Amino acid sequence: MRGVTLALMLVLAAPAAAFGRAPLVSSYDAVLGALQDVCMPAAKGADPAPLATADGFQHIDGAWTLRSDDFSVGVTPPARGAACVVDVTHPYDDTAPARAIVLTLNDWANAHRGWALDRNDRVTRDGVEVTTRSWRGPGGAELAFVTRRHADGTPMQTDSDVSQLVFSPGGAMR
Repeated sequence: MRGVTLALMLVLAAPAAAFGRAPLVSSYDAVLGALQDVCMPAAKGADPAPLATADGFQHIDGAWTLRSDDFSVGVTPPARGAACVVDVTHPYDDTAPARAIVLTLNDWANAHRGWALDRNDRVTRDGVEVTTRSWRGPGGAELAFVTRRHADGTPMQTDSDVSQLVFSPGGAMR
């Protein structure tokens, strides 16, 4: 009986993720979920509706959208083989644009997939500061994350940055 009690205690203490998909609770979780669970399969021809719905996205104005108090993520699913675009509004980080999201994407791309960092730059043009990070994967796959701010580095929206993730399964961004 002691073993059953211990097993029950372990089950009760286990995180929700152990029994399936955990709810997306942060902007970087939502962006990574959009990339892995919606964009990548949709770019290969999968129906985005069940994929997005499984991650808690709702179909609003032609995009699959996930919103919280702190962020919003909108996925525009691609045609098969085309680039997938994810519009992201996320908390402003004064140390680096979208720092938590970029660190998560870099870990996913570099450490877990072996993709190479291609760009990491910031330019200011026409009153807009644009920070770009991009990675290249096998078979010509590309991933880019672009954040736009005012030229003085302040966010485009009050306390929120505006970014865009673009995933191409094989060179569609060129």
